[in-house]
Amino acid sequence: MEEGVNCWGDIFCLFQETFLATMPNFKSLGKDIFAYGIMSGMSKSVNLLLLPFLTSFFTTEEYGVIDIIATLTSLAGLFMTLSLESAVMRFWNDAKRDNNLSSLISGSLIIVAIVGLVTFLLALIFSDAISNLLLEAPSAGIYVTLGICSSVFMASKSVPLIALRMQRKIYHFNWVNIVQTVLYMSITLLLIYTFDLGLMGVFLGTVISQILSLILGLVLVRNFFTLSLNWDFLKPSLRYSLPMLPAVFVTWLNSQVDRYMLLFFLGLGSVGVFGASARIVTIVTLLVTVFRQAWAPLSIDALDEDENKRNSFYSRGLNYYMLIMFSIAVILVLLSKTLLGILVSEEFRSGFVVIPFLLGAKIMHGAASFTNLGTVINKKTAINSIAAFVGFSCNVGLGLWLIPKYDIAGAAMGSFVAEFLFFAILWVATVRNSSVKFNTWLVGSILLFYVAFCYLYLNY
Repeated sequence: MEEGVNCWGDIFCLFQETFLATMPNFKSLGKDIFAYGIMSGMSKSVNLLLLPFLTSFFTTEEYGVIDIIATLTSLAGLFMTLSLESAVMRFWNDAKRDNNLSSLISGSLIIVAIVGLVTFLLALIFSDAISNLLLEAPSAGIYVTLGICSSVFMASKSVPLIALRMQRKIYHFNWVNIVQTVLYMSITLLLIYTFDLGLMGVFLGTVISQILSLILGLVLVRNFFTLSLNWDFLKPSLRYSLPMLPAVFVTWLNSQVDRYMLLFFLGLGSVGVFGASARIVTIVTLLVTVFRQAWAPLSIDALDEDENKRNSFYSRGLNYYMLIMFSIAVILVLLSKTLLGILVSEEFRSGFVVIPFLLGAKIMHGAASFTNLGTVINKKTAINSIAAFVGFSCNVGLGLWLIPKYDIAGAAMGSFVAEFLFFAILWVATVRNSSVKFNTWLVGSILLFYVAFCYLYLNY
């Protein structure tokens, strides 16, 4: 069947053929998604269970502080990794053939640790200034310091985690995350309710849980450690990862800038309401994360397969992904008010208006794992930065226009459109620079249906 031409036939195939029968690779993908999903679901559900405790204990302004510093922590973590986890994935098979896996893993870990240490030292010096700039509260500098400290361990943990994923040691990978999540919840609740540490308890819980889960990750990949590093082998990894770094930063800004615009226009309370409602989107975020964890190793392995077989795997994968994820999103939108009523206190429930758009944004961000395949095939990652910058610029522009008109819903709308642009630009780049083709009609129909559904849900 020709992709993108016989659209109704392709839809029929989605029901006529089983997901596993399309291609042998889908069998592995399905098994990996199931394994990641069961254990990641346990991990993410703990975070969701923590939401009622935090929203009942803290005001919207205090929860806004947690949300803002959490975004700062994630940014610092992204910087510390230098996108080396992507390079480890891309060069894993090459290193395996050349018996250089130890150099690849150990060298990446050392680089991330050094960058993390330098970043933490800078945070110690400028934490009060950062706190004053973002929160207008210099006394909150200790929270900034603890947040950056946790990001050092989180970034370092990304290296052993990617090694476990590439070995497809799925249960080991997930146990590291489960240990971190359970420790975070237990320690945080203990420090908040027993020792009455308030916000300090949240950030101390994060640091301690990240340290202990990093230790577990290092133990699981201890066979890769070496003091004899092949820097000649690491140089191609850095040449691959560093051009991606601007894209990673801008992608992060694209996902988090809405909070800072809300902070500017509406204050910390609105950030708290937005952040609490965004936790409902964790359900889809979990599914997208699970898929990407399973998809990444298999999509790299597919590079060595027959071109037509590989392209069919990529194209049909996007079709399945869009149909399944947006179907789940529709169900969650319909249940959003009920879920908020169960999970958060009354003052947070007005945030239901952001859920449809944030769900769409998360799904589109995950879909870019398909449309960026042309850059993976050709090892030309600069286009990722261009796509991310265009999406970010659109997000800022729409936020400045829509937030004064629609409050927190305007911020969510901007995020959805920005992620769509990121996805679309990478689509065009992949189609132009590789032989991969996608089903434009099917994907476009799904998106149009979802946008129409969201409009009707919010207005009628």
